[in-house]
Amino acid sequence: MTLSCLVTGSCTVILGIVPVFWMYLFIIGVVGLSISFYNTPSTVLLQEKVEAEYLGRVFGVLGMISSSMMPLGVLIFGPMADVIQIESMLIVIGSKDLVEAGKPKFE
Repeated sequence: MTLSCLVTGSCTVILGIVPVFWMYLFIIGVVGLSISFYNTPSTVLLQEKVEAEYLGRVFGVLGMISSSMMPLGVLIFGPMADVIQIESMLIVIGSKDLVEAGKPKFE
């Protein structure tokens, strides 16, 4: 599980500097594979360690936390996009292709 976290984190950093789209797709595939190597043992571990009468509650809370991350990200980064230029955010990400794609077509 630790190795999976390290691979996911490393790949996330690499995604910001990858210049070619097919490499981006490959790295996303590695991230998807490594996440499954984290989720499967963590689910089994929860099933083994949590008492049966609390298992539904634990998975329910875990699902609520997981589901709330996307709206939370939108709440944070949506208003930030109104204040900070998208191009600046893309520069921080590190992909020159994304910077070019983020520029307005008509100025």
